[in-house]
Amino acid sequence: MQPLGRRRLGGQTMRLAALAVIASFASISPLAAQSRVTASTTGTFTQAFAGPEDTAPVFSGIGTPGFSFGAGDPSTLYFAGANGDYADTYSPPNPFFLGSIYYHNGTITTTSGITALTLSLRTLLSEPVNPAGDGVGSLDERVYITNTRNSTDMTASADYITFSSLGIGAYVFEGESAIFNLMGTINSPLKLTSIILVSDPSTGFVAPAPTVNTPVTPVGSVPELGTWAMMILGMGAIGFAMRCRQKNVTTTVKFA
Repeated sequence: MQPLGRRRLGGQTMRLAALAVIASFASISPLAAQSRVTASTTGTFTQAFAGPEDTAPVFSGIGTPGFSFGAGDPSTLYFAGANGDYADTYSPPNPFFLGSIYYHNGTITTTSGITALTLSLRTLLSEPVNPAGDGVGSLDERVYITNTRNSTDMTASADYITFSSLGIGAYVFEGESAIFNLMGTINSPLKLTSIILVSDPSTGFVAPAPTVNTPVTPVGSVPELGTWAMMILGMGAIGFAMRCRQKNVTTTVKFA
């Protein structure tokens, strides 16, 4: 029989060994876990451009997330970024959710329209995962708008918005409203990678966009026109779409 002191010492040694194994697993687990980063994006419309037919442009909302243009039933765009409760958590370098664009295709006179806008986006990462090490990505995206004339063909008379860095556009039928999610990547700078229709497909669709060669000229800001009611409605619709964006996606087009 072993002396009592030796048995106690052996038990203590086994407990210390077990604790050492547990400590080694605890130190390895965080390293093995995949890094997940929170991305918050803000966006405002910073420029407006008129084409040859836009001889009397009417618009408001420069410097804000909401933009309205046209005399009569104004057309409206509203960008809601992925911030706060809607901030996206993703694993770099996969594409992540930037925010949603609400577009209402109003009935406006051709001469009062706008041909293009600049949407300025800024994404802040919770960790500096991009090579620049600053955790920030910026993008000034030119968005072209084609105000097509009405006809009995819903598709032919649909307005469409074209993103300059993508070969695809978002089409919205006359008098209808649609919501599109923007996806992107960040590798300093920010890059737009795809748009996804999340609202009712009977109101609009995503498809290859016609080539936009219309010359545009910048136009100055004008006083607000009191069209914020439509924008507030758009905000509510976008909020609902953000909550359901993973469930309600009906059309997805992605470009590297």
